[in-house]
Amino acid sequence: KLKMIRYVCVISVILAGFMAAGVTDEEKKQMHDYLVSATESCSKEFGIPSEDFEKAKRNKELQSLDPCFVACILKGNGLIDDKGMFDPAKGTSIAEKFIKSPDDIAKVKKISDICSSVNDEAVNDGDKGCDRAVLLLKCLMENKSLVV
Repeated sequence: KLKMIRYVCVISVILAGFMAAGVTDEEKKQMHDYLVSATESCSKEFGIPSEDFEKAKRNKELQSLDPCFVACILKGNGLIDDKGMFDPAKGTSIAEKFIKSPDDIAKVKKISDICSSVNDEAVNDGDKGCDRAVLLLKCLMENKSLVV
């Protein structure tokens, strides 16, 4: 169903690097509930069905998504700030709301620290954050194996 597709998309893509092996189903559900409203809002705003988002994730074709759609979701959750920069502390603080294990929080912090390098990359859209959001998403996907 669409809700399950959104769950898979949001959890496995936006916070891919933040989902450590020890995260419980209840923690995942709580995180999903927190994240889903920004995803739904951005899907409507950009006219991008959840199925397209899932397909791009599955095929690792992030470039096929509108970068500003990705930024919309990440900004909606505070991971990209109003200057178009990734806020690694926000990623960790979101995880701390839902994940109880100190070891798993440490893994979240590790992936946040690794992906903070996206803030050093040159982008063409300044503080819009669209280009940087795609860089962040790519970093999370490439590095999630370091924490799971």
